[in-house]
Amino acid sequence: MHALFRFSLSGAGPSGYRDAFAILARAGFRRAGSPGPVDARAIFPAAVLGEVGRSPEDVTRVIFAVLAEAGLRPVAVSGSVSITSRR
Repeated sequence: MHALFRFSLSGAGPSGYRDAFAILARAGFRRAGSPGPVDARAIFPAAVLGEVGRSPEDVTRVIFAVLAEAGLRPVAVSGSVSITSRR
C-alpha cells in the first residue's frame, strides 16, 4: 500500500529537513513534492512517499520516534493511504 506522510520539525531550517529526508530515505521513503527548499513556516512543510505494509497510524508513530531519536524535534507526523486502481 502506498502512503504519503507529512511532517513538521520544531525550529528546523534547511539542514534539519535535509537530515530528515536522508534518514527517511534510508528507510525506503522518497521525498514528495517540489525538490526545492522546504518552507518551514508551513503547517506540514515536508512530505515523503513510501510503500508500507503496516497501518499508517503505526508508521506515523515510527517516523515520529525515529526523527526524535535523531534529535530533529518533530512536532507532528500525519499519514494517509493512497489507493490506486489499474484498469
